[in-house]
Amino acid sequence: MGIAGAARVMSSRAAFGDFIRAADQHLDQAFAELANARASADEPTLVRETTCALRRFVAVINRYAADLTPTSMQVPEQDRPLMTAWGRASVEAREALQRSAALLRPASSSRDPRPDDAGPSRFCCCLESAAMALDIGRDLLGTHFATSIDGVRQGHSEWAPVIDSGPVSRVLLTEVVSFGAVAGARCARLARPSRPSTPETTQARRRLNAACHQLMVASTAVQAGQADPVHDDARELLHAIPVNAEPSRPIQRGSETIADLCEGAIMTAERARRASRALAREPPGHPRHQEPRFRRAAAACAVTSYHCEVLLQSLAAQYSHHRDAHLRSQLLRSADAVRTPAPAGCAPRTPGTR
Repeated sequence: MGIAGAARVMSSRAAFGDFIRAADQHLDQAFAELANARASADEPTLVRETTCALRRFVAVINRYAADLTPTSMQVPEQDRPLMTAWGRASVEAREALQRSAALLRPASSSRDPRPDDAGPSRFCCCLESAAMALDIGRDLLGTHFATSIDGVRQGHSEWAPVIDSGPVSRVLLTEVVSFGAVAGARCARLARPSRPSTPETTQARRRLNAACHQLMVASTAVQAGQADPVHDDARELLHAIPVNAEPSRPIQRGSETIADLCEGAIMTAERARRASRALAREPPGHPRHQEPRFRRAAAACAVTSYHCEVLLQSLAAQYSHHRDAHLRSQLLRSADAVRTPAPAGCAPRTPGTR
């Protein structure tokens, strides 16, 4: 199990991968409903509804692209060869997404795409649900950042550098753009005329077809920019990113299982980590900088260090064979590094014992 898998097991909070999987499921349901939609709805209404639903879907993907493409898109064509392969691909993908959004924008003279006497088709509902899942996933990633007074985006958790890292950013843009390409390929089927239609419907169908084509152009640009393929670990790490929310205080009732105790220890460690980050951001003299708080923080650090020492020594005791001598030596050195006097109520440890 990799780092990402361990992170996912260790946390029961909602993770980004939950919403990626939900969006994928909603898209599958939408495609399953596509045939029924074409058979049951009149073509003009279905084209208008699909354009409306796809517009919301593309808007979400555009917001992801804006987050992940901070460089200005006003780069002259003759200067783009000087950019990195990925930088050029991400800019071109964002441009294609914006063209798609513009094509899906309703004309000022067009009427509401949803008649009052009929609700949206199940196909459109599923497509909108997929867009909502992706939008919530973006909000989840946003909980790891805060905007300063001067408008600068700053990391707000230990996961922020992971989200901003090159491999994870590339995987994120690749995944959301691929969602758009898949949706565009399926929605383009509605742009193929099955019977004679009015000029208004023909024009709407052509714009829908052009918008779907731009979604596939964006995906092609991203794929072309993958000069260095991203390892699957980056995708697992992306999916394991949890929501940045403080866990509730664990309450022991005396009937907990080992799994419950482990979960409680993780929640307590997370609360302590969040408290230490918040305390470090406060200026000296802040009301939070009070002696009782520092006493509790010191006690928590002492207990944590002691438990780390116990775990490392117990692990070292497992590697008593000659071939494991190097690993055992490393574990014992790590235990020495975190050694602190045993907190009150804890029995002193004998090095190397279990």
